[in-house]
Amino acid sequence: MTRRARRIRDQAIPYNRGPAILCDVCVLVAAARPDHVHHQLARDAIASTLTTATPFAVCTLLLAGFLRVGTHRKIFPQPLALDEALALVDRYRVHPNAVRVDPGEGHWAIFTQLLVVTGLTGGAVSDAWHAALAIEHGCEWWTFDRDFARFPGLRWRNLLG
Repeated sequence: MTRRARRIRDQAIPYNRGPAILCDVCVLVAAARPDHVHHQLARDAIASTLTTATPFAVCTLLLAGFLRVGTHRKIFPQPLALDEALALVDRYRVHPNAVRVDPGEGHWAIFTQLLVVTGLTGGAVSDAWHAALAIEHGCEWWTFDRDFARFPGLRWRNLLG
C-alpha cells in the first residue's frame, strides 16, 4: 500500500448517524418483480419501512438505475412496462417517509477515499459511489451484495442475512 493510500485510509470518514434506509437497485427491482427470486423478501423489507416512521431515502441516480434495469428487455423476458415502473418510482418519491439524498459537497471526498482504501477499480467503482452516498447522508444501505462489507464507515444490511 502506498503512503497516500495509508494516509487516506487513516483519515476518518464522516459518519452521520441517521436512520434513513437507502436501497440498492437490485433490492428495488426485486421488490417490483413477482418473478424475482428475492421478491417477497425485498417487498416485505421495503413495505415494513414505508409503514413505519423510518425515513426512506430516494436518490435520483438509484431510481434511474431501477428504471434502466427493470424495463430492460435483455435482462427480463417480460420487463416492467415503463408506465408501471414510473408509477412505482413516483410512489417512492412522494411517500411521506421519503427523503431525497443526492451527492453533496462531501460525496467526492468520501467516494475517492473509499476507492483508495479498498483499491477498487473498474465495475466495482459504482459500489464505492453508492457506499459514499449512504455514508454522506448517514443512511443504512440495503442490498443483497456482501461486497459492501469492505467499505469502512458504511452502515449496511444484507437482506439475505
